[in-house]
Amino acid sequence: MLKRLRSAGGLLYKSPVQELVRNAHVRVKFDPQTGLVRMVRTSTPIDTNEQLFESHVPIVTALDLIGREGKTLLIDTRLAPPRNDPEFEAALRPLRVRIARGFLRVAVVTRTATGQLQVQRQTRESGDDIRVFMSEEDAIAYLKGRLDSRRPPPSR
Repeated sequence: MLKRLRSAGGLLYKSPVQELVRNAHVRVKFDPQTGLVRMVRTSTPIDTNEQLFESHVPIVTALDLIGREGKTLLIDTRLAPPRNDPEFEAALRPLRVRIARGFLRVAVVTRTATGQLQVQRQTRESGDDIRVFMSEEDAIAYLKGRLDSRRPPPSR
């Protein structure tokens, strides 16, 4: 339900978007009207597995509380510093699976073609049904069911 706010120019509507998690590495917001959970990685590097767990375990907890059924997840990694060392990927894999499980659809937005290939490789290896895009617009269209997930998005 939207909250109505009065202003000099008339009524304004405040979005019911809820911030679920905020830390140095990630922000997670949920819009109960659309069912969209938006997870945005910040530009702050994750230097240790301890930082990875401290920043991502609260996400799992928050998503467990709101539930995933019927909801979509957008993961925006465009600001994240690149990292593909095997130890980091191995530590991230179970967290990614726990975060993404149960959503109707999951889309990841990357900044580069290299990042797109990396996420596609990771999701293929883990068997996750996650689509990867370089355009937030295409990712949102996929999450809303407007983009055929079997075809690659148009190049931009």
